[in-house]
Amino acid sequence: MNSNPDCLLSSMKEMHYYDSFHAQDITGIRSRIARHRSRVRSIGFNQLAYWTGLRRFHGYTMREHFALLKDYENLASGHEYSPSAYAEMLRHHAGDHKVFGEITPAYAILPAEQLGQIYSASPDTKLIFLIRDPVSRLWSHARRAAGNSREIKANDILHDINSGKYPDVLKRSDYRQTILNLESAVPPSNVHIEFSENLFSGGEAAEIARNKICDFLTISHHSPPMVDQVRNGAPPGDLPDELARETMALLRPQYEFIADRFGGLPQIWASNLSKYS
Repeated sequence: MNSNPDCLLSSMKEMHYYDSFHAQDITGIRSRIARHRSRVRSIGFNQLAYWTGLRRFHGYTMREHFALLKDYENLASGHEYSPSAYAEMLRHHAGDHKVFGEITPAYAILPAEQLGQIYSASPDTKLIFLIRDPVSRLWSHARRAAGNSREIKANDILHDINSGKYPDVLKRSDYRQTILNLESAVPPSNVHIEFSENLFSGGEAAEIARNKICDFLTISHHSPPMVDQVRNGAPPGDLPDELARETMALLRPQYEFIADRFGGLPQIWASNLSKYS
C-alpha cells in the first residue's frame, strides 16, 4: 500500500500498540522498538541514500523512520492508554497522505470492546482483515517457528498447536470469532475482509482485490511497480496428510463459516477442505 501515493503505513510493521496495552505489556513495545532499530542498522539501511531520500524504507527516509520510532517510544513510555494519541501520532508522520495506518495481525484476537476502541480512535477509521486458508496458515506458522533448527520440528510444533499448547496461535485462525467481534463493534461500512489468496495471487484476481481495498479506502487505484508472488495461496506442500487431517478436523468449522458467509471458498481453501476432510 505504501507505493500508492495516497497512502502511507507505519514504517515499522506490527506496531502492537493495542494488544500490548490489552496484555499490560508496555515494556514489550519498547523491546520491539529496540530490536527493530538494531535490525535496521545491521542490514545496511544507514546508508547515505536512505537518509537523503534517494532510497526509502517503506516510504520513509531514515530520519523520518527513526523519528516515528522515537515518538512511539515516548508515547508508550507514558504508560497511558490513548488510542486517539496513537492515531494522531500516525497521522502526524503520514504528512500529506490521504490515508495512514499500520498492520498488526495480532489485533485479530482482540475482544470486540477493544476493536471498537480502534475504530473510535480517529474519525473515519477503517479496518481491513485479511484471511488465509486456515490449514496453510497454521502450517506456515509452524515452519517459521521451527526455522532451521534440527531439534525443533515443524510437525511437532503444529501438533502442539492442535493440542492447545499455544492457544493464541490457534485463536488467529478463529476467523469466525474475529468477524463476529468486528460486526458487533464496527459499522459494516468501515470493515473490509479480503482473502489473502486473492490479494497475492498475481494477475487479474490480485488487481481486483487491490482495487476493492482502494475503493474501500476511497483512494485512487494503483498498481505497485512489482508484485511479489508470495506463496500465501500455496497448498501446504510437505505437510504430512495425517497431520493435515488432524488440523482440518480442528479448523473445519472455520471453512464452513467462511463458505456460508461469502457464498463459497477460494480454490485453495476448497481443495484443502476436500482433500483433508
